[in-house]
Amino acid sequence: MTNVAVYGFPVSTFVNIVRLVLTEKGVPFTFCDLESEMGSPRHLALHPFNRVPILDHDGFVLYETSAIAAYIDEAFDGPPLQPGDPRARATVEERTRRAGRPDWVSGACLLVRRAEADAVGLLDERYFM
Repeated sequence: MTNVAVYGFPVSTFVNIVRLVLTEKGVPFTFCDLESEMGSPRHLALHPFNRVPILDHDGFVLYETSAIAAYIDEAFDGPPLQPGDPRARATVEERTRRAGRPDWVSGACLLVRRAEADAVGLLDERYFM
């Protein structure tokens, strides 16, 4: 059993993206509220830029929402959140960017990508293997 902890505060959009991705993948995790500790030595030891979210997976600490979301998708079992096929993945990425989403959203919301792939008829389970 692996230990997964998400550090942040409950109203953070970025923290909630990570929590949604973990939930969609079926990964149990512990939430650690850092709101009262923002900027503290403990917080800065986890994230040198004084931000959230932070993921700790058995001692592997990662920050930045899009990096965390991509890591979760690849590191854990559960439904893939982006197509495995490079052409299908590129098409979903193209349509996500064309919709005008900033990079941090398109990079982080793999769950949304899956939903968008479905909405535009690209969700073929063969590509999500």
